[in-house]
Amino acid sequence: MAIWQYSFVIVPDTISNREFLCVSKWQAIVNYNFWYMYKYEINKFNEIEKILPKGESWHDEVIIFGDVTSNCITLVEEEKVIAEMSIRLDLRTDYPNLLNKLSTLACLSNVLLVAEDGFIAEINSDTIAAHVSANNHLDKFNDIHNPD
Repeated sequence: MAIWQYSFVIVPDTISNREFLCVSKWQAIVNYNFWYMYKYEINKFNEIEKILPKGESWHDEVIIFGDVTSNCITLVEEEKVIAEMSIRLDLRTDYPNLLNKLSTLACLSNVLLVAEDGFIAEINSDTIAAHVSANNHLDKFNDIHNPD
């Protein structure tokens, strides 16, 4: 992942998942299959393609929407169902606008975004932008990208 990208794991929004997320460390979160109970097939998420076109993938079971060097959503399937989802936001782009568009998709209506520091949010551009700013991630990128 590039320094200009900010990454989140996407998980179903349920009470049990919220409880697990509140007490878990990042390594446990990325290794846990939040999707196993839901058995969602990949085609449930095809409407993401309305906003981010399908990109090239390095594996048959990894579906990429967008571009891995910029904004993208990655879906991993196991036995024809979702096993994992994540999103990378490119801080060089108008990522709040992308989040606004994604938040209108029915397939993403009941999901949470979970950041490495444990921050949990719905797909909401204002909340995510505030979090990225509070973490100084954008400042770190700008310091490297635009040195004085």
